[in-house]
Amino acid sequence: MRFRVANAGAYDPNIWQTCFVSGIEGIPWASRNRLEGSLLVVDRAVSESGKLSIVWPTEEYGPLLLSTASLRCQEEPYLLILELARGTVHRIRGRAFDWQRIGLKIPDVFSSTMDQAISSFVDALLAAGDLERC
Repeated sequence: MRFRVANAGAYDPNIWQTCFVSGIEGIPWASRNRLEGSLLVVDRAVSESGKLSIVWPTEEYGPLLLSTASLRCQEEPYLLILELARGTVHRIRGRAFDWQRIGLKIPDVFSSTMDQAISSFVDALLAAGDLERC
């Protein structure tokens, strides 16, 4: 799997070694990770689809483990930040749906925050051609 990374040199070089790809069962596959310019390359012997997880630095919360949604292997590189956002939004929406289904009350602020997250994701998706803006 390959991912384009904006400002790759601005990150701690060790971050790329924290990533792993796992299948539907959540079991990670062995991989070799390397950064080639602005391209994160995750080589593995398995060519099945999977989700990439990485310890990602955040200013407000410190390092967080973020994951993409399940991605298929393809020649064209994915945009890392966009796929991490897609995976995060997908998981949060799914969890909220599951909680509501079993009768848990979701605070009203969740809906407005989720709407804002989805709007930001759509803006990033529309800017996908401009790596710096995305």
